[in-house]
Amino acid sequence: MSQTSISANLRFNLNNKVVDAPIEWEDISIDANFEDGGVQPIIDIDSFTFVDKEAQEIREWISAGRIFEGIPFKIDAYNINTSKNSFDGYINCANGVELHEDTTVKANIQLAKGLTSVRDRLAGTTMSYLDSIGVFTQADYTSVKYVVEKLDNKLEILMNIVVAFMLSVQLKQQVEKTGNSIATASGIFAAGFTGSVGSAIYLVASAILNLVFTLFMVVAILNLATQIFEALLPIPRTHKTLGLRTALTKIANHLGYTFSSPIALLDDLVYLPSNLETDDVNLLTGLINFPKGTKTGLPNERDYGFTGLEFFELCEKMFNANIKVDGTTLEFRSKNDPYWKQSSTYQMPDYLLRVKRFNTDELVFSRLIRFDTDEIADEWTLNNFKGTNYEIITNDTTITNSEAKYITKHETISIPVALGNRKDSLNGLENSLADLAGTVDEVINFFGGSSNLAGKITSRIGVLKVGTNNTTKPKLLYVKGGKLPSNHRQMFSAKVLYDLYINEKSFVLNNFGGQKALYSFEKLPFGFDNYLKSIENSNFVDSNNNHAKFRSLNWLISGDTAEGEYEQKEIYTTTLTETYIEAQ
Repeated sequence: MSQTSISANLRFNLNNKVVDAPIEWEDISIDANFEDGGVQPIIDIDSFTFVDKEAQEIREWISAGRIFEGIPFKIDAYNINTSKNSFDGYINCANGVELHEDTTVKANIQLAKGLTSVRDRLAGTTMSYLDSIGVFTQADYTSVKYVVEKLDNKLEILMNIVVAFMLSVQLKQQVEKTGNSIATASGIFAAGFTGSVGSAIYLVASAILNLVFTLFMVVAILNLATQIFEALLPIPRTHKTLGLRTALTKIANHLGYTFSSPIALLDDLVYLPSNLETDDVNLLTGLINFPKGTKTGLPNERDYGFTGLEFFELCEKMFNANIKVDGTTLEFRSKNDPYWKQSSTYQMPDYLLRVKRFNTDELVFSRLIRFDTDEIADEWTLNNFKGTNYEIITNDTTITNSEAKYITKHETISIPVALGNRKDSLNGLENSLADLAGTVDEVINFFGGSSNLAGKITSRIGVLKVGTNNTTKPKLLYVKGGKLPSNHRQMFSAKVLYDLYINEKSFVLNNFGGQKALYSFEKLPFGFDNYLKSIENSNFVDSNNNHAKFRSLNWLISGDTAEGEYEQKEIYTTTLTETYIEAQ
């Protein structure tokens, strides 16, 4: 135990045993960095130097082959009224541990269940690994129907027209010939035999043979038409996809957390990986025996989202979200969620050692939200571009001197997946094939068959449409009932993401909500009780009862003081405007 503060003492615990303080104990400070607007800090404490039996225990831990396993290490701050675990983590022997000749050991420490630990573990966790240990199963995947459809199919249309014409001419000629033979034979029977019996028998037999041949031709032509139909018409296929909420939940569960998020779009969006599968093709006919879509909805090694960290970061970008570790729960919420506005019980005293500035450096002239396109393998991601890009221009049109205007920066929010495209209508080839299909259906059904080739065409409306089967970019799809609804781009696009989530960054919308005053401070009176009130929640009230939020906080325990920076909403200009550009 060490007396370090008027209001707090420190107690050190190594491998579940109370130990002497490290050499640097008198200078210990707890640095809380509330990155990117989060309410929960990333806690950072410098490396420590251990001596005597504590150093020996670390050496023995390493000698036992446990270098990649952290040694439990805790720091408790306490006074006569309260005890608080200030740091609960590990000595990370795998990260820069130093064994000195004087027997001392210098080692880094890392928080156990903080944001840093979560992100480090996510970075080292791949989707293939989670699949191999059974975290994901086939029950987690959903099916999405799709077709492979070329943008330009003029050649196929011409081929279909020619073949349909030849088939119809051949069928018509044979039917007419058979009809004439049957009519002649029928006339003989009706009028009675007036000629030789042999001639009559010949005519009747000829009519029967023509009828049989016609039926044979009808069957052959219809079979050929069906083969042509199936060869030209893209066959229906199925991909396996993974819901975003399912993916985030499973990953969080693997790390030992439950997952909680009120973001509704997580329930409607599915992740479709790039497709590495190759169709099973009949070498004799050239037709596809077994079409192959994705076997799982998991990102493969060439997809963004292959690691757990990438998958979480993908969702953080789209929904402008933060993560908070709340006990055993991983909270995932957009920054505009009222959840983040809850204040702690800490109130900052009135004092003079602070400097005010404005967050003008966070204003950008142009902000672009963009999804990827798959120009190599899926031309539809370019052809149906609307929804892929959304640009927001923030300007001050009252400024007359362009040389003195300081709104200049640009930000791109890149979402490294593509949008899916819905098959909304029949293309030229399908309309052409529909005529052939209708004729084939009528003839087959006339002879007592049951054919619905035309129905196979119309049933494709609403499915996912891709240019080739082997796509190179993953996609996010807004899906209902295994298909893309007609309004899927109205429900999910770059514009939708800005309107629902990302406009929290705006210096114009939400009552100029992005405009902040920033206060840096030092030597702020800050004791143990203040630390307990604020360390898990960056929100507080100032001496005038106005809402404020820490951006950074460094508590020097021995000095009962703190330094850092906090923000408060302050509208410092109302002359800004936003212009929106959605690329068509």
